[in-house]
Amino acid sequence: MNFEVLAAPQQNIFDWYKKDEYTQLESLHEVESKIDAQLRNVRIGHIDTGCWPDHPASPVRLMIDLGMSFVKGETKDPKVRIKNGKANFHGLSTSVILAGGMVGPNEGRYDQNSGEVGAIPFAEIVPLRIGDEVFLIQGRLDAFVQAMYRAIDLQCDVISISMGGAPTRKMAEAINLAYEKGIVVVAAAGNNFNVPLDIFVPEEVVYPSRFDRVITAVGATANQHPYDFDAQKGVKSFPNGEQMQGNSGPASVMKTAIAAYTPNVPWATVSLEETDPKYSFSRRGGGTSSATPQIAAAAALYIVYYRNQLIAEGYNDTWKQAESVRQALFSSADSKKIPESKKYYGNGVLQAKKALSKFIKVTDDQKAERAKVSDSLIGEFIALYTNLF
Repeated sequence: MNFEVLAAPQQNIFDWYKKDEYTQLESLHEVESKIDAQLRNVRIGHIDTGCWPDHPASPVRLMIDLGMSFVKGETKDPKVRIKNGKANFHGLSTSVILAGGMVGPNEGRYDQNSGEVGAIPFAEIVPLRIGDEVFLIQGRLDAFVQAMYRAIDLQCDVISISMGGAPTRKMAEAINLAYEKGIVVVAAAGNNFNVPLDIFVPEEVVYPSRFDRVITAVGATANQHPYDFDAQKGVKSFPNGEQMQGNSGPASVMKTAIAAYTPNVPWATVSLEETDPKYSFSRRGGGTSSATPQIAAAAALYIVYYRNQLIAEGYNDTWKQAESVRQALFSSADSKKIPESKKYYGNGVLQAKKALSKFIKVTDDQKAERAKVSDSLIGEFIALYTNLF
């Protein structure tokens, strides 16, 4: 049995994952329209492979002038680089899930419905390019830290990171500073492959997602099971024979985890096979990379919705803002759909509208544990990724 056979009816709809039986993100569009225009300003730092503003679904408020490339030897332009006729548009695709604009049926859609692709299209998206690949190793680790500080300096409300890999002390320091300033950091748990001899790719959550001060983005599939073949029933592969599945664990990390949907979400694509690039979508949106921007969008929406109260409580610009958001998402998540929910989902599956139903106050004892990295931990991860790549 493959994933297509058991997919829910909504799977044929372009943005199926935003429906109420999934993340509830679509219902928040009604809430958005009622928010005072002055409070709708929310800024999200997007750390990835870069942006591509020419795609019709690229975020409406893409802040290219504020964005930057931190790749050594490049100009500061945050756009994806085309090298030898190839490019990695991962950053475009995740930013479209996060805040993509209005598209119509003649723009490479796989259905005939028009609408907004992204979960929070009015948000300011700051593109921060750190490399051509999504694995945080070697030079990309330094670039990641620089991108984090750029997002902090620009006073982003949320940082979305669909990347992961090895830890460093500088990474931990940047995560700590972001949290102390009230910035919600959401990062992908990572992925592995359900194939024989896959012994080098970690199956547990990678960094920075593994830090307690980061929301760990894990995956749920359209049939309401975890994005993990051991937890699926009769599913041998995902779309197109895909064997990738999401990381999870250990249990200590899953207390700050929440799931969103993947695979088979809309994935903005760019074809470079012809003289002029062609822009379209595919159903290949997968991995915890696709889940991350859904959760980041919900976090940003909570901040927008409760901005006045966050200020009134004195939470803004402090760790309590980040923790209020985190606890709202965690406490509202759906944890009843499957057995072993905590093992695979942590707090449960994202319920974005429910997360806005109540303002969450936090106390001093709820402050998340500081991110820290030991020499042995650095060595363990560096050795792992060196063997892999």
